[in-house]
Amino acid sequence: MNGRISLEQAIALLLDAARPATPRPTPLPQALDLASAEDIAADRDVPAQSRSALDGVALRAADTRTASAAAPAKLALRGHVRPSTEPDQPLGPGEACRVLTGAPLPQGADAVAPDEEISRDAETVTLTAPVAEGRGVRLPGSELARGTPIVSRGQAVTPAAASALASLGRAEITAVPPPRALVLAVGNELVSLEEAGRARGPLLVADNLLLLRGLLRESGVRDADARVCPNEPGIIAHALAETEADLVLTTGGTGPGDRDFSLSAATAAGFDPIFRGLALHPAKSTLALRRGRTMLFGLPGTPSAVFAAYHALVLPALLALRGITAPPARTRALLTAPLKGSDRAQRLTPCSLELRDARLLATPLGGASGPRGQMLLAHGLAVTPPGHGPTAGELVEILLLPGRQPETGGSSSESSSRPDHSPEGMSLPVGSGWK
Repeated sequence: MNGRISLEQAIALLLDAARPATPRPTPLPQALDLASAEDIAADRDVPAQSRSALDGVALRAADTRTASAAAPAKLALRGHVRPSTEPDQPLGPGEACRVLTGAPLPQGADAVAPDEEISRDAETVTLTAPVAEGRGVRLPGSELARGTPIVSRGQAVTPAAASALASLGRAEITAVPPPRALVLAVGNELVSLEEAGRARGPLLVADNLLLLRGLLRESGVRDADARVCPNEPGIIAHALAETEADLVLTTGGTGPGDRDFSLSAATAAGFDPIFRGLALHPAKSTLALRRGRTMLFGLPGTPSAVFAAYHALVLPALLALRGITAPPARTRALLTAPLKGSDRAQRLTPCSLELRDARLLATPLGGASGPRGQMLLAHGLAVTPPGHGPTAGELVEILLLPGRQPETGGSSSESSSRPDHSPEGMSLPVGSGWK
């Protein structure tokens, strides 16, 4: 697509172009954080049988109904059940069985009295108070009931979901394999971190490699090759032609200058453009292309622009490549200071976020913090439309940065003096999804 387009138009094109890998059976430990390709619900109760919730004796509650200090109930002790063993006989009237936490209850038992509330010898248990039916018992399905949804198609397998699946004896699921990534920092002035000793004069360390490798890992990419690439069209094209990665990110060389080769090298390597340039600051020179299933993003060279473009553009496409259906999380927040506007372009502005008095407040970052300082402090990116910038107290759209939780604050004279421009004074909880 020619011409500069909006962020929303770009995302729509990217999601239409993204093609996740074919799902395949995956051992459960390797499926953590991958997208499930199937809807899975519990096919049985966990636990499947009643089990003890504490160390003590299993008994029939009816046998203790009249127990008191003056007239203790005395039960015959029959057997000892551990979590790894099965009861060898049912529990009859007037009988009790020693049990440890997690042990299956003998047939007939409907309560467990804890060790600290009984006295016992080798043959007898004595109780001086009634034990309520169900006390100390984990009933079938009390941890996980049959039919409970565990993970849905298009959801990432969380540790909690994996634990639940393991409790059901599920050894593997059908999941979408994670994409492989290639990151190229394009520039003759760049050296790798390993060669940082040579970074003198005009030479610079290619810190974008660490930035993008870290962001990719944070986003679920386990296999990322990151390296410096000389700014020569033939070398760039060869690297792009040879790659088998599912996602390619290049930094630098996306502008209209005589030495900007990212677009021409990508097309020479067989990639077809998805869009060329955006009405978006600071990512206006971002390119997106596709060859088969492989998606390529040509990102600007400035780290702060790479940071913004990654979260706004690469991340939605990457989630789609991973087979995850939920979009990156967005919410709205109240500005504590005005934002700069732009007549012809949307703007992405790093903001710190604070949850105060049940309201989410966004403070634009800038000034003395500098672009790198803003990256360190940001919890989200404010997405503002073209035109005059919003003022303090207005609601703005916030693209939340993964893994960065807003600060929390309590009631204070400072917070109570802030303008309340939320609709009808209602609080603004953190939400998700593209509006």
